[in-house]
Amino acid sequence: MSYFKSSFKLLYAILLVMAISFSSCSEDTENVLDASNSDPTDNGTVKVQELSCTIDGTSFKAGLGFVSMGGFLTLTGDSYSNGKITIMLLSKTVGEKSLTFYTNKGVYDINGEVYYSVSGTCNLTHFEDNKVKGTFSFEAETVDGAKTVSVTNGSFEYLKE
Repeated sequence: MSYFKSSFKLLYAILLVMAISFSSCSEDTENVLDASNSDPTDNGTVKVQELSCTIDGTSFKAGLGFVSMGGFLTLTGDSYSNGKITIMLLSKTVGEKSLTFYTNKGVYDINGEVYYSVSGTCNLTHFEDNKVKGTFSFEAETVDGAKTVSVTNGSFEYLKE
């Protein structure tokens, strides 16, 4: 049973990465908000762009980017030297969502070692074209289940005026 679970997790992870890769090439993107993706004709100013949390007791802070396509929302905070946190939600509706391996998920990637949420929550408190805000926490493990991390006190905010 453990072999089947590990194989299924690996297959699911590969399919997830492929889906994100293919979807990121789509021209149907509703919202792509990122400081590096500025439109010279847009008079808006990015006021806040941050994702922060605690990973196994260590503070983590990063700039925040997000992509909203169809009903999906993907938030990414990349600190480069301390890894990357990604929150993938199957719905952009405001409210609390469970973060598990099989539905909405939290992912922590440090130096190519990837941890996937096995339990946790994300509370999306605000979602509009110019503002995304919420909190999150999750327990995660590597695909083989050999290593775990605890991601707590997570928050994200993106505000463009």
